[in-house]
Amino acid sequence: MVLRFLSVSLLVVITTACAQLFPAPSPDQPFYAPPKGSRLELLQPIPIPGNEVSVWIQQGRVIDYQNADRYQAFCKFEMWSKLDRPRTVQPDTFTVERVRRMDWAVRRDEPLRLAGVGVGGVGDDVGGPAFFIMSTEMFLDSPRQPDVHRLTCQHWEDARLPRHLTINEMRRTLQGIFDLELPEEPRQRD
Repeated sequence: MVLRFLSVSLLVVITTACAQLFPAPSPDQPFYAPPKGSRLELLQPIPIPGNEVSVWIQQGRVIDYQNADRYQAFCKFEMWSKLDRPRTVQPDTFTVERVRRMDWAVRRDEPLRLAGVGVGGVGDDVGGPAFFIMSTEMFLDSPRQPDVHRLTCQHWEDARLPRHLTINEMRRTLQGIFDLELPEEPRQRD
């Protein structure tokens, strides 16, 4: 009887400890990606220029890629086909069919040198990663607008401790243009 009590007690302690190691997913955690079935609601028309397949969004505004602060969250909204004329994506709700997270290590080809002398610290490496591009791709579907392809949210991260964007960071950069709703969240209507 004592052995059974100790076994059950040990099982309860181990289960409780494991539950604390694996907290419930939260939109503030960088390892929690938007799950399949999430909804991306476009709140306003988005013009796509002729001979382009995408637009860039940062801080709630459509921007030129050249003007993006790549160390802050920014997103690329893409179409499947390129047309020679401008077009407009109308407000709609897109379903996230698939999510893929990727990271690319970006490195220098050779150590940094100034005046032919290696610079201590930064220049002493052997071309290791200078930063990582951390991206979350959401592949989208809408029966009304089948040419919409995906939304990729990303940022450049320091090579020492790279992390993906959180769902809430994506929401902030898309604010006013898109609403990102997770399947377990109730739909919010004004």
